[in-house]
Amino acid sequence: MTQELERDLRILEAEAERAGPGEAAHVLNRAGDLCLGAGDRERALSYYGRAIDASLVARRYNAAAGLCRKILRVVPTAVRTRCTLAWLALGRGEATETTREIAAYVDAAAEAGQQALAVAHLRMMAETTGVPALRSFIADRLLELGQSGAAQAVRRTIPADSLPTPVDAEHQEQLWRSVVNAALLGPEDLGS
Repeated sequence: MTQELERDLRILEAEAERAGPGEAAHVLNRAGDLCLGAGDRERALSYYGRAIDASLVARRYNAAAGLCRKILRVVPTAVRTRCTLAWLALGRGEATETTREIAAYVDAAAEAGQQALAVAHLRMMAETTGVPALRSFIADRLLELGQSGAAQAVRRTIPADSLPTPVDAEHQEQLWRSVVNAALLGPEDLGS
C-alpha cells in the first residue's frame, strides 16, 4: 500500500465517522473502490460490507442491493452478500426475485460448507414472511439441506388456503425492521 492510499483511507474513515449512515455508505464505498483499484481485494470487500450495513441502517435498500451486486462481481461466491440479497428480496415481497435470491444463497452457503448458517437464516426467513409460497419454497430448501424437521415445522405454519394476506404499512415497516436486523447478523451472532 502506498502512503497516499493510506492517507486517503484515513481521510475517508474520518469522513464516514462524521457522516450519517446514508452518506457514510457512499464514503465507505469510495474507500472500497480505492482499495480495489490498489489491488487489495480483501480490504475493499471489508469497506463494501460496511457500506452495505450503513445503507441498511439508512433504509436505503436499493443502494444496499446495488452494493451487494458490486461485491458479487468481485467475489461471486460471497455467502453473506447472497444472504443479504435474499433478505432484501424478502423485504420487497416479490416472490420470483425472493425465490431466486434464496436459491442462490443456499447454493453458495452449501458450496462454502455453511449449511448450519443457511438453516438458521432460512428458519428466520420463514418466520418473517407471511407469503405462503415463500414459506413452502423455504421448506423445500430446508429439506434439501437435510433439515426435514425444520421443513415440516415451516410447512405447519402455512395456512390451508395458501392465499397471501395483504400487507399494510405498519406490517411492511415491521417486515423491513426484521429484514434489516437479520441482514446485519453475522455468523458469530447466530452461533455458527
